[in-house]
Amino acid sequence: MKIRKQTKKWECKDGRKIRLCDMSCNHLHNLMNWMKRAIAAQKRMDMEFMLMDTPFQGEMATLEFENAQCNLAMHPRKYKFEMQDEVELEIQRRKDAGVWNPDKPRLQF
Repeated sequence: MKIRKQTKKWECKDGRKIRLCDMSCNHLHNLMNWMKRAIAAQKRMDMEFMLMDTPFQGEMATLEFENAQCNLAMHPRKYKFEMQDEVELEIQRRKDAGVWNPDKPRLQF
């Protein structure tokens, strides 16, 4: 009996929960690409927020908006998903084992 590494569970958009070790290589590949796109989109939105003119007319609202812009500039976000490291580790584990092929179904260990 083979023992496979137990990994964290990812919740799919359809509500299913699946362990990273049970995902196909294609699913892991798509998940990593999705994470990268989502991070890039968040960075773009933050940059647009920092550069935009205040949409408010009141003095207090304008001040709060400008403070939020300054806070984001002085304390940038950490652009990383909670499970991103685990996804990268699972991909690397499969590459090291010689079974990484995102175009084919996952091979059983």
